[in-house]
Amino acid sequence: MKTYIPRSDTVEATRWYKHGDHPKVEKRLIRVGGIQTKYCIFCRVLMELHGCLKHVIVCPGDWIVDGESVYSDDTFQEDYMEYDGDII
Repeated sequence: MKTYIPRSDTVEATRWYKHGDHPKVEKRLIRVGGIQTKYCIFCRVLMELHGCLKHVIVCPGDWIVDGESVYSDDTFQEDYMEYDGDII
C-alpha cells in the first residue's frame, strides 16, 4: 500500500477496482433511494461491480483513505499527492 500526503497530514490510501482490493469494502445489494438500480448514478457502471464502505457506494477507481473514507479519483488527485519519504 502506498502512502499519500494531503495538504496537512499523511494518510494510507488504496485505489479500489474490484471486490477484494480492500478488506473493508463489502459486496452487497446496493439500493439508491430505496430502489435497486442496474447502473450507478455516479459513474454509470453496472452496480454489481460496486462495493460498499459504511453505507457509502464505492465505484471502481475510487480511493479508500485510511480505511474509512471514499474519494472519487478526481477529488483524491486534487487533495493528495504520493509521499516518497523526502517531503515533510
